[in-house]
Amino acid sequence: GCVPDAILAVLTKGFKEIDEMVSKLAAHVKMPFHQVSDRYIRLHSRSNGPNLWNTYSMYFAKNMDRELARLPKGDQVAGTPTANIRKHCFSLFKEEYKDTYSTILETWKEVKELENMGGTVAQWQQLFDKTKRNLNHTVG
Repeated sequence: GCVPDAILAVLTKGFKEIDEMVSKLAAHVKMPFHQVSDRYIRLHSRSNGPNLWNTYSMYFAKNMDRELARLPKGDQVAGTPTANIRKHCFSLFKEEYKDTYSTILETWKEVKELENMGGTVAQWQQLFDKTKRNLNHTVG
């Protein structure tokens, strides 16, 4: 529907404050603004289902034995796991890590992207520190 001008003014002011906060955070962690804002949106959006599925599919491919071990005893997989098997493993993964599965997958994806980029020692130290904070937040 139509949003009153007074509400639009409040939203505009709030969005400017959010932009400033994201800019400061991006400068602090030495990352581009768009990466910080994209990560925030991915982690806090309810519409991240397909993206998380894609990330889990990559995670599954790299950790297939561990993920297949989630299946109940007797569910043996011969050959390449089907999409239904991956979906079942994803459900079990989400069940095990109820409150943290999206953070786990996003952090794993970031690490994989950075591994492919190379980088300086300082960038790797920054990534390590950031990952440690994420893990502490996830566990704590």
